[in-house]
Amino acid sequence: MDFPTISEQLLRALEVRFPDRAPELTTPDREVWAQAGEARLIRFLRAKFDEQSETITRKNP
Repeated sequence: MDFPTISEQLLRALEVRFPDRAPELTTPDREVWAQAGEARLIRFLRAKFDEQSETITRKNP
């Protein structure tokens, strides 16, 4: 199944909105898990974006 094209603009906006950073010691457990899920999703989208960019580069040298 093909994955929808991810725009760099969207990815950057999501990376700003959901930064991948260590939680504070006072952060409740539920929030830590939510932040971990956000970071995991952004890493997945970044990997897909990089994969899509590489594919485009190979097709159009």
